This record gives sequence, structure tokens and C-alpha cells, in this order.
Amino acid sequence: MKTILAALVLVTIAVLPVENSYGDSIESQLAKNNLYIYAQIEVQNSNGQLVAYLESKKITIFDADDLNLLLDQNAGGIQKNIITISGQKYEMIKGSGSIVHTSPTVVSKSIITGYRGSTVVDLVWADHDGYPVIPGDKVTTTWTIIRPAP
Repeated sequence: MKTILAALVLVTIAVLPVENSYGDSIESQLAKNNLYIYAQIEVQNSNGQLVAYLESKKITIFDADDLNLLLDQNAGGIQKNIITISGQKYEMIKGSGSIVHTSPTVVSKSIITGYRGSTVVDLVWADHDGYPVIPGDKVTTTWTIIRPAP
């Protein structure tokens, strides 16, 4: 009986999907998606004190083409640098966005949005464990995005 149970556990582990592995290296993510995205989230209370800090590599990209169009715009507050990884040149883009919450809630996603015509659409989600906020809490998400250099 113990042998059957152990075999079932091993078979179950062996068939788990690995294509959405969040432990992938930067190189493997770039090879799959031509994009690597990383989010850092800081939560400050209304007194400006840091109350939470999270990092997330659990990224879902909904529309890479629209995201790249957004990144091609030279909007203020975005820093762009050329870096080299494994002998190849990439563009590293850093940008931040902040929001001050007006009602209590629990937040478990950070989102990059864009416009499709006059409609706001989600381009990227960063999933994380989440954090509670109350009115006056300020959340700043810093995004690091790496893509092939133009």
C-alpha cells in the first residue's frame, strides 16, 4: 500500500506543468517571451512609514504587442538602459506608479494598463501574496522590464 501511495505522489509531481514556472532564469524567460518583468511593491501608511514590501516574478502578460508599444513611448519617469546578458544586448526599462487608497481592501495584484482606443485594458499582472490597505495608504510599484534591444 505504501508503495502505491509513493508511486502516485511521484507520478503526480512528474506531471505538474512547468511552462509557467516562476523560478525560470532571466535568460529562459527572455527566450520564451522576449520579455522579462519583475515588480517591487512598497506600501506606506499615511505617515509615510513603510509597512510592507513585496517582490513578484509571478507575471502574466496579456498583450505583449500593446505593452511594447507603451514602452516605446518616451513617457516621463521611465528610465531606459542597454545591458548585456549572455553576450546579447537588451533594453532594461524601469518605471513606477503610485496609488493612494481611499477605502480598506486587500490587494493581491499589481497591474500595468494601457488603452485600446478609448478602453482601458490590462497588459500585465504581477500576482503576489497580498497586503491589506486602509484609506491613506500609498502603494508604489516599481516595474523592471527587460526586452531585446532595438
